[in-house]
Amino acid sequence: MTSLPKVKKPTLFDVLEARVGLPLHRPMEVELALKSMTVEPGNCLVRSGAPAPYIYLVQEGIFKLTFQLADGSERVRDFVSEGQIVACLESLETGLPAEYSIVAYARSKVQRLPYGVVRPLVFTDLAWSRCQAMIYYDTAVHRAARERDLLLLRPFDRFEKLAKERPGIAQRVPQQDLAAFVGVTPQSLSRLKSHAVSKRPDSRP
Repeated sequence: MTSLPKVKKPTLFDVLEARVGLPLHRPMEVELALKSMTVEPGNCLVRSGAPAPYIYLVQEGIFKLTFQLADGSERVRDFVSEGQIVACLESLETGLPAEYSIVAYARSKVQRLPYGVVRPLVFTDLAWSRCQAMIYYDTAVHRAARERDLLLLRPFDRFEKLAKERPGIAQRVPQQDLAAFVGVTPQSLSRLKSHAVSKRPDSRP
């Protein structure tokens, strides 16, 4: 039996180059600094209260960005999955501890690059300068959209938007985390799901 060739997953460099449309200058110290790693379920890429000096690419798996409250409850800020770049921007530039955690749901594979290695290139190389700008821009646009949804949309509309725009996320995360992202209790989320099903044309008699 002939085995199919393995498909090479895009590297962090590949994704960055595609995003900015320019080849990246990669000195030896940058090439050597890129590390592949496996993250087990429940482990953190970034832990709240600890430094977060890396830029990450998710190659396999899904993570939640979550704030831990004093009473032990969580507020889920976002989810990231395959092909997405994630970093704690506030910590990258200042070195201050992260204010939230990035936690794996399942066994996941990521690549990480220390920001300190590429930061000098941001000031001397156009492609790296654009990389930094686009990472910040993409994050700002995404945060603005999230804030707008929280302020202007009802919980049902937030759930429908997530299910429509990111169906893979809605199907892969636990209900309590999906509820925390939408901003309702798990019980209310169940009612929202039932209401969404009842609104589908194919569910009507």
